[in-house]
Amino acid sequence: MTCIAIVCVLVRLAPALTIALALMPGDDLLELLRRRHQAAVDSVQTLECTVEVRDTLGKSQTVTRAKYFRSGNRVRVSESTQKGTIEALLRDGIATSIGHEPGNKLYPVTAAISPGNKWFVHSDCYVNMLLVLPAADSRRPIDQFLDQVHKSRTVQRVREDGRDLVRVEVTSPSQPPVVWSFTAFFDPQVNYLARKLVVARADRPMGQAVTVITRFAEPAPGLFFPVESRFEDTVNGKIESARTVSITGLNVNQPIPESVFTIKIPAGVRVHNRITNTTYQQPGPNQAVPPTASPTSNGGFSGAFIANADGQVATAETRVTDEDTPTWVWVGAGLLTALGLLAFSQALRRRPA
Repeated sequence: MTCIAIVCVLVRLAPALTIALALMPGDDLLELLRRRHQAAVDSVQTLECTVEVRDTLGKSQTVTRAKYFRSGNRVRVSESTQKGTIEALLRDGIATSIGHEPGNKLYPVTAAISPGNKWFVHSDCYVNMLLVLPAADSRRPIDQFLDQVHKSRTVQRVREDGRDLVRVEVTSPSQPPVVWSFTAFFDPQVNYLARKLVVARADRPMGQAVTVITRFAEPAPGLFFPVESRFEDTVNGKIESARTVSITGLNVNQPIPESVFTIKIPAGVRVHNRITNTTYQQPGPNQAVPPTASPTSNGGFSGAFIANADGQVATAETRVTDEDTPTWVWVGAGLLTALGLLAFSQALRRRPA
């Protein structure tokens, strides 16, 4: 009887509790969101899955597939596209990647080492599934996102897309006078994980980027993980870019061999080190990195990249510096210049006096 009485009391109090939660002060709600979201992220100690990213804009689709491993702050990704492959490792605050472009005889393999909380790889599921969120100048874990320097911040419970969610809107200055607006929606039904993110420039309201989590999985009772998302970037109502991301083969909190979280840059490969701002040939087993390694120039980009563990994200690119230009290109350019000067001088001689 006692249990029945308690249940009856709770049922009668439910509306009042709901109103009390809705009226919860912003700071208290923010702290609740911070605590519950962090607990949800921390509940995934290890992760193994397959990620597929489809860039869906236009008639032809670009597909990126990757095998993704995560243990704590260590991440290993093997990513492949029509343009080539990237092997990437994020460990001890540094990310290292090795890119291979098929059919490229001049630069078949390149590597990079760099700190920085930028995009990790195109298939980074923690970014695509909103487990890390953007700040004004980077992408950061939720606690850093909530605490970033901002012009204004509002936290409230709302009804959005048929669900009761927590809405957080942050306007954050980047380079004056540019002001970015970030609006994130968190779902209490999936342990306060993010369900939607809208990013826009406050001075350009006609353009925005929207990411929506369309499906969550529950690999263990009470443990949720996002497995499908949709992204659209629009300007003046026109879709500029769009993609869908799906995760399969989800394996959570199972042992991952230590050997997975190792990567070795082959000897002789050109390395672009953005920590020391140098470019050099990867030394062999008994060699040291040259002390006079050349500074990295502002050349073009063509394939793999790096980031740091705190930011948890980075982008895929490989820098090709000016000194990478083959000798035959310079020789050819010199010959063409000489022939041009010869033809010009002959034309001058033929002109009537």
